[in-house]
Amino acid sequence: MRRTPFTTGWQFRPHANSFAEMHGAAQPWRDVVLPHDATLGQPRDAEHGPGAGYFPPTAVDYRAVLPVTGDDRDQVLALHFEGVYRSARVLVNGQLAATWSSGWTEAVVPLADHLRYDGTDEVRVLCRAGRDARWYAGAGIHRPVHLLRGPLVHLAADGVRVVTEELDGSRAVVSVASTVVHAGRGLASRTLRVRLVDDAGAVVAEAVSPVTVLPGEPAVVRQRLLVADPAPWSPTSPRLHTVEAVLLDGDIETDTETVTTGLRTLSLDPDRGLRINGQTVLLRGACVHSDNGVLGSAAIGRADERRVELLAAAGFNALRSSHNPMSRAMLAACDRVGVLVMDELTDTWTHGKSIEDDAGHFADTWRSDVASMVRRGANHPSIVLWSIGNEIPEVSDPHGALWSRRLAEAVRAEDPTRFVTNGVNAMLAVIEEARGPQAAELGINTMLTDMGEFMDHLSGTELVARRTEESFDVLDVAGMNYMEARTRSTGSCSRAG
Repeated sequence: MRRTPFTTGWQFRPHANSFAEMHGAAQPWRDVVLPHDATLGQPRDAEHGPGAGYFPPTAVDYRAVLPVTGDDRDQVLALHFEGVYRSARVLVNGQLAATWSSGWTEAVVPLADHLRYDGTDEVRVLCRAGRDARWYAGAGIHRPVHLLRGPLVHLAADGVRVVTEELDGSRAVVSVASTVVHAGRGLASRTLRVRLVDDAGAVVAEAVSPVTVLPGEPAVVRQRLLVADPAPWSPTSPRLHTVEAVLLDGDIETDTETVTTGLRTLSLDPDRGLRINGQTVLLRGACVHSDNGVLGSAAIGRADERRVELLAAAGFNALRSSHNPMSRAMLAACDRVGVLVMDELTDTWTHGKSIEDDAGHFADTWRSDVASMVRRGANHPSIVLWSIGNEIPEVSDPHGALWSRRLAEAVRAEDPTRFVTNGVNAMLAVIEEARGPQAAELGINTMLTDMGEFMDHLSGTELVARRTEESFDVLDVAGMNYMEARTRSTGSCSRAG
């Protein structure tokens, strides 16, 4: 589907319900350009705590008139939100069109059932942010919005997946899987043309395939491209390619999708570590939160790119998105600069860390959140690791082990080409026993007063290895937050390093 930025023409205000509007108590609307952090204009007070930047909880409304006319009646229309913080509700002409709880995952909202096509169609986005994070997260539509428009038979949004299957000095084999959707009636036949274009603009491979699709039954077209004398992507030589997918009805181009990617392979073993294109790469990484300093949480493309450039200039070749999926703008910057990425799903599963965090929704939304993260990032060559969580307390119990396996397998089902890890803090896994009445019989000295000394002492116990073994074993790469010097190796450590 054709993607048009929809970041201007918006207004926002503090949330007001219909009763406030009726009585004139609602605050006036103010013009805004997206992406936007609605928190920054709020008064600060120490009572709100440093985690939130001393800003209060907030609820905010956005509105805009959709650029839709009668000429769009035979088109499929949708809004693509890259991120709204948080607990978003989308209303089109006053009717609920979508909800989602996460402030970091994406949503595609179909519009057709709610439109009048008369130039007055209004979209409103209602969202709120409270005591729901342990760091500054901002509020509002903090990542870009796009209007998606396509014919009834079209390429699905983010429906072109590119994988480098083989790569050596003389050739590469690249597979392209494209999903074609039919939103009309009756059988439809089209032709899909895919071209791979290098960074000099030359077409280096092409494939053409017929496709027949039924309404409501997406068709996946799989093509394999052979590339002679490929230009690989690597951290030291981030050569990018473009995949141009075109859907044709006869000789007429009816829909297009363009994907930027890189030709590279990944492999992993305990002797040679992580290899990109057959060469071992050591990660010199940094953890980055999603805010842009004084700009707040707004994912402004150039600001994200500048952060990547500065970190690369300082010697870092890898970034971990702490503790939510990275913005598309930053991923694109990592692709261009040659910085590797560990993209992280969440800071909480079912045990909350903040009063109003996403733990209460996790059991209902985890599948869609995993799919959103992986599908958005699958074509970025910079991503080498998916992290399913950060310092999750429940990894130490049997139910936590079940969640570890569910999440890891869901990620692999979406993307079998990359590796799965988890930022495990072993102290959290046994903290109750370490500070409770069982401490003495476990051989843990609770009189240690220095936290670093306590953590190092605790990490050497058999308890840590026993309680975390299964959650480690489901991973490809063992992630150990702190205590790396003495934590005992498990199956996953010896397998993946």
